[in-house]
Formats: sequence, structure tokens, C-alpha cells
Amino acid sequence: MRRPALILAFAALAAVALAVGAGWLTESVCRARGQQADPLDWLRTEFHLGPEQLAHVRQLYDGYLPKCHSFCNQIDELKTRLAAVLRDQGGDSPEVAGLLKQIGIVRAECQTAMLKHFVEVSRAMEPGQGRRYLAEMQRLTLFSHEGFEAQMSSGKAEDHVHPQ
Repeated sequence: MRRPALILAFAALAAVALAVGAGWLTESVCRARGQQADPLDWLRTEFHLGPEQLAHVRQLYDGYLPKCHSFCNQIDELKTRLAAVLRDQGGDSPEVAGLLKQIGIVRAECQTAMLKHFVEVSRAMEPGQGRRYLAEMQRLTLFSHEGFEAQMSSGKAEDHVHPQ
């Protein structure tokens, strides 16, 4: 019984080491060539973008990136404040409720801006690829929490499981 567990643990460690090594190797090769990995290369490949489409998407991406960073920074600052209040005052205070509301508002603004960006990018693609891109981005960013919410809203006590 112990041997299969050891084999499984070794396989998992080997897989992690391989993934880390591949990432390191890719980064090293790019650095050696004086290049950085293109963050839009996956998009070009996955959605079959031509040079003109990629240039348009890159312009949209470069324009959106500062907004994205701003939202992330705002959320990080609010979460840092929330963590300090929780540590100092506990979870039952008006300040905690206010910070949670602020975080929710900024996240909603972020998601609205993200969705607008995704729609703009999808319009730079061929119609079929644009629809596929938009659906995938919505699934990954806007709707990634739906399974958790559905589980929690079922009303069944056994579905309301807290992490260990």
C-alpha cells in the first residue's frame, strides 16, 4: 500500500519539476536571444490571427494594460487594509463591511472594463474566432465562480462545504 503512494508522490514531483524546468528553459532561451516571450503569442496561435489582426489586438492590449494594473492595485490595497482590520478588529465591524463593499465595487468596475476589452479584441478577429475568444474569456474571467455559487446556493447543507 505504501509503495503506490510513493510512486504517485514521485510522479507528481517529477511532473512539477518538468513544468518548472520547461518554463525556466523557455525563459532562458528567450533571454539568451535578447527576446521576451510575447504575451500575445498564445492568442495569435489559438485564434489564428494574421499580422494585421495581431497588430490591432496588440494596440488594444497595450491600451488596456494600464487600466488592468490600476484595478489590480486598487483591489490589492483594499485587501491589504481588509486583512489588517480583520487581524486587529475581527470580522464583525462596520469597517470590514465597508471594505468588502469597496472591493466588490472595484471588482465590478474591473469586470466591466475587462468585458469591454474582450469585446473590442473579439471584433478584431474573424467572426467565428471572435465569438470563440469572447466565450472563452468570459468563462475564464467572469463566470469562473459560477460552479462555486451554484453549489453554495443549492440549499442543501451537504453542498455547503468549507475548506479544511
